[in-house]
Amino acid sequence: MTYDHRRAERALASPVVPVFQPIVDLSTSTTVGYEALSRWPAEPDVSPLEVFDHARRSGRLAELDWACRRAAVVSSLREGLVRPLSVFINVEPTALGTSPTWHFPGDRFREITSNDLQIIIELTERDVLANPAAVMATIDWARERDCGIALDDVGPNPESLALLPLILPDVVKLDRRIITDPTAPGSDDTISFVIDYAAETGAHILAEGIEDEGDIAVARAVGATLGQGFLLGRPGDPSTDPPLADPHRMIRPFSAGPPPLQAPADILDRLPTQVIDYATIMRVFDTVTSFGDQLFTPGCMVVAVQNADAFQTRFGHQYAEFARKHTLVGVVGAGEFDVPGVRGPIGPNVGFSGQFALAILTQNYAATIVARDLGDSGPLATRRYAWYYTHDRSAVRDVARCIVSRLAPRSSPTPVAAAPQS
Repeated sequence: MTYDHRRAERALASPVVPVFQPIVDLSTSTTVGYEALSRWPAEPDVSPLEVFDHARRSGRLAELDWACRRAAVVSSLREGLVRPLSVFINVEPTALGTSPTWHFPGDRFREITSNDLQIIIELTERDVLANPAAVMATIDWARERDCGIALDDVGPNPESLALLPLILPDVVKLDRRIITDPTAPGSDDTISFVIDYAAETGAHILAEGIEDEGDIAVARAVGATLGQGFLLGRPGDPSTDPPLADPHRMIRPFSAGPPPLQAPADILDRLPTQVIDYATIMRVFDTVTSFGDQLFTPGCMVVAVQNADAFQTRFGHQYAEFARKHTLVGVVGAGEFDVPGVRGPIGPNVGFSGQFALAILTQNYAATIVARDLGDSGPLATRRYAWYYTHDRSAVRDVARCIVSRLAPRSSPTPVAAAPQS
């Protein structure tokens, strides 16, 4: 697509004004929320993708993302889109760690999200695969502020489905292509995966792009309880109808849970830790690592290494195969460990001193081994470690997310359009 960059530049210089598209409960036809979509009235013919692409190319993506987010919050408050309604806001994960160019106290935002607005932060499949560390930081930021998480555009890239257990979105938004052709190659697997995830977690399934009654029938057939599309309401000013009379229909995000781990071994403070020698742990490590090669469903497999030489000698040859089987494979602390398809650390010295960990998380399987060095001297095999091995999904998820938060972005991302705001 060829963009008119002069038009996009003029849009960037003008105020952003959000419009709101209804999100509807399919069983009651009741509006349960709105998605805030960015528009530039001064340039009515410019597409949001044009503006975001131009901002990305010119180094102003963070500034634009903050401006859109601020406009969405301010307009939602002005329009009275308060609880029990939800407001879905698109976020660019790489921009969230930057400071806004305008004064907006953090405490005020927390007050708004805790008392007034139920905000659902939208991430896309592209975000998850391109920069998982930024996505983990965005999730932590959102949960800390009582915001929910939605994963958008689910369907076109089945790889990202494997990361649903890691992201733990409150809302899974099925791409319109799933609704228009649910029998297309891969669609059946996507639908089954998402339905299983929703049944396990209580997440909502939202069907996008609903344009006629036939789409609603398909949406219900694939497990969707929420819908969004022109049939249900076009982007514009919010409805003047009063908010939901029944707060039980509210989209309630999952509880935030304990604070994110600063290091994998911090999980040992929550678990019945044991003390054992390194050689015994390695035998278990061998077994769990080899099992990662046998799993039928792809997922996330990440490792934090203490002894780089020992890791590369013992396990390094296996990781090229793991990368071919799993959606996200990453290693930190392994030194010069360059294996195609395996993500390395975000920096040359990134790792976790005095500990090591392995986490495997798929739709059907979860396992983590975490060990902390107790400071013994002598042969490595006889040194004692505090450790724990568990299949508890919440513990595995916490360890995996801690390691993923240190992984580098994809080195050569596929060129894609900017964050969806249309």
